Amino acid sequence: MPKASIPQPTATRARSTIGAVFGFAIATSRAERDPTADLRGALITPTVTHRATIVEPKAVGACCVQSMALRDMP
Repeated sequence: MPKASIPQPTATRARSTIGAVFGFAIATSRAERDPTADLRGALITPTVTHRATIVEPKAVGACCVQSMALRDMP
């Protein structure tokens, strides 16, 4: 199966929101089932990479400068 072109957090959030809507529809007898249950195994959970805390004031400044430079890139 080809990978989706939607970013992972967006797809997960959309599935969650649509699941809530269908949950309400089922509770009010407007739908018979939740189709998002079929996607539970299809969407992968991204791995979290933790980073060390920057505690030196000069390093914080350098990090800010680098992040501002990245933001200005095309």
